[in-house]
Amino acid sequence: MENVILLGLHDKFSLKTTRILYFVSAFIFLGTGIRNVITGNMQPFSLVLGLILIGCSFYQLFLAVTAFSKDSFFAPKIRLSKNTIEFKTGIFLQQPIEINWNDIQSIELKSYRIIFNLGNSSKELNYSTTYVISKSIKKGIIEYADTKGIQVL
Repeated sequence: MENVILLGLHDKFSLKTTRILYFVSAFIFLGTGIRNVITGNMQPFSLVLGLILIGCSFYQLFLAVTAFSKDSFFAPKIRLSKNTIEFKTGIFLQQPIEINWNDIQSIELKSYRIIFNLGNSSKELNYSTTYVISKSIKKGIIEYADTKGIQVL
């Protein structure tokens, strides 16, 4: 059993709404950029502005496609599996941080922060997301910790 919880992009909208907004803004940037390049009313400035807008549209499109998919390497997410808990809080963070459930002695749940006590050390997860997603993260961690016999504070 595996549970993947997407964190989103640090906004207060639902994941579906945010993804739609990113697609819409990408197409608006693309259309405006193409119009600026084609019309070229203010020659060099219009061309540069058009190219910047087209570049921004591809970035927005990249975010819309990758940041909201549970299977994406780039998406900020928490993946709970029977052996590990893996978290990635940013899009461009190189590798997700992975903790083996067997290494965890106790877990402290705080407001938008989770502390994993690993015996002589601890790992802290700070995240920014909506209240609903935060509650589902904590609920998932509590469920997995109960099955593993890990104390949750």
